[in-house]
Amino acid sequence: MPVTINGTSGLVTATSYAGSGGNLTGITTGKILQVQSSIKTDTASFELSAGYFSSSSQTGIQVSITPSSSSNKILLFGMINVDVAGEQYNIGVVFDKAGSIISGATGDASGSRKRLTATGDGSRTSQYSETINVHYLDTAGGTSAITYGLVVNNPSSISRICYINRSTNDADDVYHKRVASSITAMEVAV
Repeated sequence: MPVTINGTSGLVTATSYAGSGGNLTGITTGKILQVQSSIKTDTASFELSAGYFSSSSQTGIQVSITPSSSSNKILLFGMINVDVAGEQYNIGVVFDKAGSIISGATGDASGSRKRLTATGDGSRTSQYSETINVHYLDTAGGTSAITYGLVVNNPSSISRICYINRSTNDADDVYHKRVASSITAMEVAV
């Protein structure tokens, strides 16, 4: 199968021969058609009720993409730095699409257990925020602009303050950090 790599754009094109007549068939599936990315470098904080999910407008980690075909895939990559007051060790993160949690990107339903994409690793104190990485392959489902975002879950039984890109204990010294969170959406041809 001949493969051509465009040195300028990095686009990889493969062709194959089909049938005994040697007809060329161009392969177009799997191409990355566009990449949209957003980075949040400032901080945010908000109160979140017990067991509730935030919105992606509260976290401020959102990206918009307009697919060229409803059947194309959207490959999502997200990284969020989050802390919840009270040193919570199982902070949950999910993707949302147009304001609704993407259930296909969460664990299976099982009784009253919370369905999440990922949780924090539990290895931090109030001096550090947790860095949680997530990814998911979604189906566009339309050709209008779609806003994807990262949403956090308060794992506590009481209301808590959530912090994005900073820790709960935010003293002004070299032991405390300012970090960035990001989300990327890539349209993949199918």
